[in-house]
Amino acid sequence: MNDILQFEQVTLGEGKAVEELSALASAIVKEHYDPILGAEQNDYMIQKFQSVAAIEEQLGNGYQYYFVCLEPDRHIGFMGMYQRGSEWYISKLYLYRDFRGRGYARQMLDFAISLAKKAGSEIITLNVNKYNNAVAIYEKLGFERIRDEVNEIGHGYVMDDYVYALSLRDELKWAVLGTGVIANEMAAALQKMGKGLYAVGNRTHEKAVAFAEKYHVQKVYGQIDEMFTDPEVDIIYITTPHNTHYEFMKKALEHGKHILVEKSITLNSRELDEMTALARERNLVLAEAMTVWHMPVYKKLWKMVAEGKLGKVQMITLNFGSFKEYDMKNRFFNMDLAGGALLDIGVYALSIVRSFMSEAPDQILSQMKPSPAGSDEQASILLMNPAGEMAAVSLTMHSKQPKRAMISCEKGYIEIMEYPRADRAVIVDAETGKSQEIMAGSTEDALFYEMKDMERAVRYGKTEEMQLSYTKDVMDIMTGLRKEWGLRYPEERWDS
Repeated sequence: MNDILQFEQVTLGEGKAVEELSALASAIVKEHYDPILGAEQNDYMIQKFQSVAAIEEQLGNGYQYYFVCLEPDRHIGFMGMYQRGSEWYISKLYLYRDFRGRGYARQMLDFAISLAKKAGSEIITLNVNKYNNAVAIYEKLGFERIRDEVNEIGHGYVMDDYVYALSLRDELKWAVLGTGVIANEMAAALQKMGKGLYAVGNRTHEKAVAFAEKYHVQKVYGQIDEMFTDPEVDIIYITTPHNTHYEFMKKALEHGKHILVEKSITLNSRELDEMTALARERNLVLAEAMTVWHMPVYKKLWKMVAEGKLGKVQMITLNFGSFKEYDMKNRFFNMDLAGGALLDIGVYALSIVRSFMSEAPDQILSQMKPSPAGSDEQASILLMNPAGEMAAVSLTMHSKQPKRAMISCEKGYIEIMEYPRADRAVIVDAETGKSQEIMAGSTEDALFYEMKDMERAVRYGKTEEMQLSYTKDVMDIMTGLRKEWGLRYPEERWDS
C-alpha cells in the first residue's frame, strides 16, 4: 500500500522555506530535464524559473507552491499551480526519480483537484514536454491532450509541449430532438462512450416513448419546448429536417444549451450567421454534425497535405449519386421539407472540397436540373479559389454514383471511397505509380468520433475541431448557388 503524502505550502516571506524550495526544485528539474533538454538549456530554465528570486516573484503573483512530503520535513517533490480564468493551471509537478512509479502522482493530482474545486475552477490544465515520458502518466490519470504549444523561453530556447486538460465538470447530459436513423445512431454512440442518453423529444410523442424504451432513455418530453427549458440538459443533438433547424436552434441557444445540428445545419447563410452570433454571445458551442470533420482518416490526411508531403493541391473531384424514387412528397424532393441534392448530399462533397482547399473558393459556376417538385434533382459545380486550387462536384438524387473523392496534388493523388464516413484512403505516387493505403478509425464509429469531439469542445473550449468556419464557407457556397438557381424554399428568407 502506498504511503500517504503530505503537502506543505510555501508562502511569500518564508525566506528559509523559499530557499529550500529553490534548492529542491533545481535538483529535481536538473535530474529530470537534463537528459531531455541538455544541461545548458536546463540550467538556463532553472535560473529563470526555480531561483529564489523567481519563486518569490511567482508567489507574489498568486502562485501556490507546495512541498510534497512522505513525513514532515522529508521532501520528495514539489508542486506549483495557480488559477488563470476558469482554469486551474499546474505549472510544476515533480518527484525525485527514486519516488516515481509508486502511485504518488495520483495523490498529487487529487490534492490539486481539491484546490481547483475550492477555487471554483472547472478545468485543470498543464503543459508536458512532448519528449517527457510523463505523457503516458497523465493520460492514464484521465487527462486529454487538447493542443500542442511551442513556447519561447528566452536565449533562443523553446519548449515543445503538449497541453493536457482534465475536466472537473459533472458528466455532460445529452438530449436528442427527433427519433429517426441519426437519432438511433447517436444513442448507440453514447452507449459506446459508456454513458446513456438523458432525454428525447419528438413531435410524435409515441415515437419518443418507443425510442426511450429501446435505449433506456431517462426522460421523455411531452412537449418539445420542455427540452430547451430543462436545466439538466447540457447538449442537444437536433436531427429533424433542415427547415426546422433554425427555430429549434434559436430556442436551444436562448436557453443556454450547446447544440450539435444535423447537416445541413441551416437552410441558408442568414440563418447560420444569426445562430453563430447568438452562440458567441451566450458563450455556447454551436456545430454541424458533419462526419467528415471528425473521422480520424481525414485528420491524418489533412496533416499530410498541410505538411506538403504531396505538394500543392491542384484539383479535387467528387461524385455523390443516390437513386431515390420519384415520390415528390418525401424529404428528398419535397420543397416543404427543404428537399434537394445540395442540402442533403452536396453538403458532404463541398465540405470535403473546403477541407482540402487552403482557402475558400471565390469563383463558382454551376448547372442544375430541377425535379418535378422544383427542388434540385442534380447539379454539377465548378469551384476555384485565389490560390488556383480547383474542384468539380457532381450530384444527383435520381441515379446512382459512387461516393468517390479524389484530391490531386503535385506529387500524387488521394482517392477516398464512401467519403462521408471514410476510414481508409489510397495515395498514389505521381512519379512511381505506387500505392499507399492510409487507414484510421472505423466507419461504424462515425457518430462516436463526432460526439467525442463535441464533448471536448464543450469541456475544454476546443472548438476548432468542430470546424464551424468551414461550415460557414460551405453554407455560403450553397446559399449563393441556390440564389443563382432561384431555388427558394417556402417561407425561407435569404436576407435579414
